Amino acid sequence: MPPLEILQNRWYNSLTTNLQLDRRLFQIRNPVNPMIQSTEELWNLLDCVPPLSLTFRSPAKRLSDEYISLISQFQYPESTLRETIGDINHEKWLQYLQRLYPPPPESRLPALFRQWAILTAPSIMSAGVAKLSQTLILNRTLHSLKEYQDPHKKQIDFSPDLAQAKDIVEHSMGFSFAFDSVSSPGNVEDTWAGGVNEVPDVSRHFALGPVTVDISAKSYAVCTVVPGPWYSSALLNAGYANQSGPPWPPNPNPTWQDRFGPNGTLRRGIIGIVLADGVTATVRSGAHFTEADRRSIQDNASKGLWPLYIPASNVVTFDGDNSLTIETITQPGIPVVLGNNVMEIGHYLGHAVP
Repeated sequence: MPPLEILQNRWYNSLTTNLQLDRRLFQIRNPVNPMIQSTEELWNLLDCVPPLSLTFRSPAKRLSDEYISLISQFQYPESTLRETIGDINHEKWLQYLQRLYPPPPESRLPALFRQWAILTAPSIMSAGVAKLSQTLILNRTLHSLKEYQDPHKKQIDFSPDLAQAKDIVEHSMGFSFAFDSVSSPGNVEDTWAGGVNEVPDVSRHFALGPVTVDISAKSYAVCTVVPGPWYSSALLNAGYANQSGPPWPPNPNPTWQDRFGPNGTLRRGIIGIVLADGVTATVRSGAHFTEADRRSIQDNASKGLWPLYIPASNVVTFDGDNSLTIETITQPGIPVVLGNNVMEIGHYLGHAVP
C-alpha cells in the first residue's frame, strides 16, 4: 500500500477514535476551503453526492441536480387510481366528486376518499388514500421546485444554516489529541467504505518519514443535515422502491439504474457534517525534503496543507535536517469542516438493505 494511503488511513482512525465519530458513517472532507464563512458556502458543501471513499476531496455531482432530474419526470396518472380501486369503484368515486360544490381542492382528496370509502367500499380505503396522497405529494413537490428553477431562483437549501450550525458547535465540547503515524493503527476494512480511501494530494516525501499531529479545538459537533422544501423523501423513496411502473413513466430518462444502480449517480447522501471551531494544529514530518520539495510545499502553503487543507493559515518551517513543521491556527467563530456522515441511499430512505 502506498505510504500516503497508509498515512491517511491512520489519520482517519485517529480522528474517529478521538472524536468518537461513527466509522459506519464518517468521511473526511477536504474541500477547497474548509473555513465556512457563509450559509451559501455551507449549503454548497452539503449539496453533493459523496463518493465511495473515506476521504472526499475531488469534485462531486450535485445532489439537487440528480434528484430534480429524476423526480421531474415522475407521474401518477389517473389510471393508477382506477387500477388500484377497480373500474366500478373508480366510476362511483368520480360521480361522488361531481356532486360536490364547489369542487374540492386537491389537498382534500385523500381525506374525502377516506370518508367516502368507509361508507361505500371499506376494503379499498387504504389503497385509494395512499394513491391520492402520492399524487398530492408529487404535485406539491413539483410546485415547490419551481421556486428553485425560475430565473430568480432560490438557492438549494438545507438545515442547518450557518447561524444554526455555529450555535450547535459553540455549545459543544472541544477536543485535543496527538497523532503519531508510527503507532496509530492503519486498518480501515471495518468502515462503511470497506477500506476504499482516495488519498489527498500531498508531497510524495511527506509520508515517508514519521508524521505527528498535535491538534485541538475549542469545540466541535456533528450537525444533522436535512434538505429543504425542494426535497421529498417520500417521493424519492417511491422511485427507489419501484424499479418500473408509477411513479416512473413508460420510458424514463434517467432510469432507475442510472440513479440507484451499481454505477448510479445517486448512491449516497450526506446526513451530517462535522464542524470544529478554534482549531490549532502542529504537524511534523520527519522525512527529508529536497530543495524542490521545500519550494513546492512553501508555494502551496497558502492553498492549504495536510491534514486540514486550510488556506492562508499555515506557517511552514524546515529544520536543520530538512524535516518539516506546519503550524495552523484558525480564526475563532469561523467553523472548519472536518468531515461528513454519509449513508447509502437505501438506508438514507429507510430500507433494510445490506
